[in-house]
Amino acid sequence: MLVASLVLVAVAMAAVAVTAVPLARGRYQLPPARRALVALIPLWQVAMMGVSFAAGALRGAGVAWVPLCEVIVAGVGFACAAFNPRLFAGIEQAGAQDVAAARAQALEEQVGVQQAYLEQAERAAVEAVRSRHVYADEFERIAEALAAGDVPGALVAVERTDAMIPRSGGRLCQHPVADALLKAKMAQAAGEDVDLQVHADVPYELELSDAELCAVVSNLVNNAIAAAARVAEAARNRDAEDLVPPQVAVTIGTTRGYLAVRVENPYLPEEDATLRELAAPRRTLRPTERVHNLPQHGWGLSIVRELAELRQGSLKLEVADGRFRAVALLKLGK
Repeated sequence: MLVASLVLVAVAMAAVAVTAVPLARGRYQLPPARRALVALIPLWQVAMMGVSFAAGALRGAGVAWVPLCEVIVAGVGFACAAFNPRLFAGIEQAGAQDVAAARAQALEEQVGVQQAYLEQAERAAVEAVRSRHVYADEFERIAEALAAGDVPGALVAVERTDAMIPRSGGRLCQHPVADALLKAKMAQAAGEDVDLQVHADVPYELELSDAELCAVVSNLVNNAIAAAARVAEAARNRDAEDLVPPQVAVTIGTTRGYLAVRVENPYLPEEDATLRELAAPRRTLRPTERVHNLPQHGWGLSIVRELAELRQGSLKLEVADGRFRAVALLKLGK
């Protein structure tokens, strides 16, 4: 009887172990880190049954209640084996919903960015037509002045024409969505008394969806602007003289088949401990952190990490020299 019950436990252990096979084969669409954590569930179940298996074997026959104990453990094991696939599917679905929510938010921002880009293009087209007529009139005046021998008058017209040429408003990068998004963030930062410095080298053709691009850049830059704005507000509350807007640095470009987004910002001294905990290796980011610790951090970074890992990339966080740095890498291509 005891031998039969121990065999039953062994079969239950095997059934639970089999549920981990789809995880190992990538059946569930989970980032590598989360897949490893989920794989601990069946491993823990097998370990618990293994302890019971070993305990029963060491006791030996002769105790009437031991077989019943092993049968109960085996029953629990079979129940776990039946429930695990649903549990894994639920975890996969929850992660997919988080990513879908982030992408939906990014799509909304993308639409807004593209609308702003189209409006900017329309204004530029109208301005180009107007400028062409204005410049043509000025060039005609210059030609008439030169023909009449009025060199001083021609020089005045040349200076006036030169003054009308715009000196700013160029593109930040070749990618239209990235360019429009970064310009929108610069305007947002200016409204928060934050100096947003952008160094962008994003090609026109990028093997990454606009939604993913917007999700990663928006979350990281929004976090940085919010943190810097708190620094600016604290400085204003202290009535500090010669206020210098806190600076946020954004560097975005492609390297070795990856899109690299680096964002760096200052933060308040009282946020140091929380940020260091957030940046700790193997740190699991939870939605509650956004409410209880730092606004705009935690959950947004979790979404960025999800997207990066789905793109075979990573998100690295660092706190050093009074600044918080986030570097996201996303593999380009299908």
